[in-house]
Amino acid sequence: MEFAKLLPVAELLNLPRKLSQLTAVITLLVGSAWLGMAHASSTVELGTGKVSVDNKSSRALSNGTRAALEQLLVKITGQQDISDYQTVDAIRRNANRYLRAYRFTEEQGELFLVAEFDRELIETELVKQGLPIWGSRRPDALLWLAIEDADGERRIVDDGNQSEL
Repeated sequence: MEFAKLLPVAELLNLPRKLSQLTAVITLLVGSAWLGMAHASSTVELGTGKVSVDNKSSRALSNGTRAALEQLLVKITGQQDISDYQTVDAIRRNANRYLRAYRFTEEQGELFLVAEFDRELIETELVKQGLPIWGSRRPDALLWLAIEDADGERRIVDDGNQSEL
């Protein structure tokens, strides 16, 4: 019964929660170490768009330029649904205003339009409209950390619950 004196019953009942928190901390540390080793990030080319086209006609160039600009807007803002934003309609309608250069390339029998745009001008317009701008460096990994409380409920760790760790 010496053990019972050293570790009160309340502490024994709280042991699963402490183990859960310890597991979360260990997971976080291992994940941080792994992310540290894999610190490299992808660099995204934010000035060009590349789309498949049927031919080299002026109509294909016009449609391809708009599609390449749409692709570029997604890369710059990170918004997959950028086509739903009415605020970028003016940018899309005037795609040629932002076009610096273009070329056609063929890869494995498929024709592509590679369009280079004035990224700074596009970003200026997007900022005016209150849309987010992502940098060219993108993380290769994302870590989500969840804590299970005494009731068995899991919550994702954020700035508001750091003290629980």
